[in-house]
Amino acid sequence: MLIQKNWSPYISGVIIGLLQIPIAYFFNATLGTSTSYSLVFEQLAALFQGKGFEIVRPNYVWQLGLVFGVIVGACWSARLSGAKYPEISPIWKKEFGITSQTTRYALSFFGGMFLIFGARLAQGCTSGNGISGVAQMDASAWVTLMAMFAFAILTVQLMRMWKGK
Repeated sequence: MLIQKNWSPYISGVIIGLLQIPIAYFFNATLGTSTSYSLVFEQLAALFQGKGFEIVRPNYVWQLGLVFGVIVGACWSARLSGAKYPEISPIWKKEFGITSQTTRYALSFFGGMFLIFGARLAQGCTSGNGISGVAQMDASAWVTLMAMFAFAILTVQLMRMWKGK
């Protein structure tokens, strides 16, 4: 499976769903990643304030490992599969007319910052609210998931209007 260029979304979904079990058992938590960003920024703020290194919320340190594992795993999988991707995705070129690598990276960076801000505002990221909440049959998670999809569709439509498509 690691050497395939595209994984089955069904198999991947089952794997992510099953990941809930060890996280709940060993950490008494649910799958999510946005708190790890807060932990990193809390540590940086403490260092700049001269307080030194102190783990403020040790219950969430595992999320740092999860984020690191996602990044390393994605790079490892891409290398094993021999996947080669263009510098600018054809979708960025086709849908938004963006051909500048700098523009693409800037939009991705600021989009990511807005995503993290929204995740912290909502007290959880898409995986925390969507995947974990739905796995627990939490009604608010279902509403959140529907809102995420609705606003994603709205955003694409607005970007297409902006481009004049």
